[in-house]
Amino acid sequence: MTSRRLLLSLLLLACAATAHAGEEQRVRVLVRFRDGIGPLQRAAVSRHEGRIERELAIGTDGVAAVELAATDVAALREDPRVALVEPDPVYHAAALSRAELVPTLANGLYGLVLTKATAAHARHVTGGGVTVCIGDTGIDAHHPDLAGAYAGGFDLVDNDEDPDIGNDPGLGEHGTMVAGVIAAAFNRKGVHGVAYGATIRHARVLGPTGSGRGSDVMSAVARFADEGCRVINLSLGSDQLSSIEEDFYHDVLQQHPDLLIVAASGNGGHEGISYPARFRDILAVGAVDRTTAIASFSNTGPELGVVAPGVAVLSSVPRGAGSEAFVTAGKTFDAVPMGLAGQTNGLRGRLVDCGTGNTAGEFPRAARGAIALMRRGDAFFYEKVEHAMDAGAVGAVIYNNVDQEITPTLLNDTASDGRRWIPAVMVSRLDGTLLQKRRTATLVNGPSDWNFASGTSFASPHVAGVAALVLSVNPALSRSALIDLLESTAADLGEPGPDPVFGWGLVDADAASRAAAP
Repeated sequence: MTSRRLLLSLLLLACAATAHAGEEQRVRVLVRFRDGIGPLQRAAVSRHEGRIERELAIGTDGVAAVELAATDVAALREDPRVALVEPDPVYHAAALSRAELVPTLANGLYGLVLTKATAAHARHVTGGGVTVCIGDTGIDAHHPDLAGAYAGGFDLVDNDEDPDIGNDPGLGEHGTMVAGVIAAAFNRKGVHGVAYGATIRHARVLGPTGSGRGSDVMSAVARFADEGCRVINLSLGSDQLSSIEEDFYHDVLQQHPDLLIVAASGNGGHEGISYPARFRDILAVGAVDRTTAIASFSNTGPELGVVAPGVAVLSSVPRGAGSEAFVTAGKTFDAVPMGLAGQTNGLRGRLVDCGTGNTAGEFPRAARGAIALMRRGDAFFYEKVEHAMDAGAVGAVIYNNVDQEITPTLLNDTASDGRRWIPAVMVSRLDGTLLQKRRTATLVNGPSDWNFASGTSFASPHVAGVAALVLSVNPALSRSALIDLLESTAADLGEPGPDPVFGWGLVDADAASRAAAP
């Protein structure tokens, strides 16, 4: 069989079948006929026991959607009146909220692949029976990916028993994302978490600005510990050493030898782990990207335990507060929404290469009314997009100049003269080079219940989720035994053995949960 015929056969197998049990499988194909559609062409379809479902006028040829038995497709293709047979494509609504995203290295759930959480899930290890506690901003407790896992909590900012953000998404984007990385439901919507079978308890300890007091964090940790929580995630940090805090964490961990605290190493991009991650017996987590390179912002130091994905991670956000983005030009290219950019559910137009977009002179006349394609580098994103707007562009696609991903933003709510931003997204370096060869494109940057973010804040909950998977296999593990498992089974990166950049390496959910089995 030729490769072309093999490809066609494989595609046809993916077509929607209409047969019932015991009947021959039927498929739907598009057929281009020679010399239009007339009695002879209809007779050819009937001869192969097919049925024309729809006729289309495309150019001078006749095209029809035909339903027929899969075994008759090859014969129809050989009919002298037929020029071409192809599968009738199945289209799905282009909205992340309509279907569960399948984790791959090419999308925002790559963390589930790199940490081998997907392999653990395949063995039905999902974190069931384990509660992970979170100290963070507020949470959208009614988010479709979190409502089932949420088991209550408390608010130490407003001093009440409800950390739910209500109608104010600004109170809980960070906390909602952290919770989603850990335990977003496997429910045919959006995303799912590392330990999607686990339960979460949530404490609001950070206010609207994303900051809070160490005393509130300590108070939440103490309450969680007394409640019997096994894993606490703290995607927060400070560079200020407090001996009181140090003593507190030492005491609470001494009193609760089965409690694991997982904390972010910090986003300063310097040597020196943030607190409380730096304290003894707390598992400090750094961030890597999908190539397992250390993130440029990830703090390093000898206290680092392990690393986990933390660059361009896709997770839940307060409902309606997120964005989903992609560019379609012959194929669909994943994109990261440009923070604060305009939104669109589908902007179609010419795709015009505008170089770097750093100067007005790089924009040809063809950019007016078009989508400007620009390369990252040398100027701020907002400068490039404003130049595109000055040239009359209605949308912007910026492609990366390095392989490491970032979470881009325009920094300001509007352009310098008060104009609202046009829709703008970012694609990878490779996809940018491919888009340079395309003449038209459709840009999508629309509202969503999910979004991308980067930071050790999102590496830490990957590890907290893995810890929940391990504890669901063996709940008798002490903290020291659990840390030993997570570190000893991690995939070594960088220099052989533990080092200050990667710690013991990339956490491995599958290996750790297998090793934990009694």
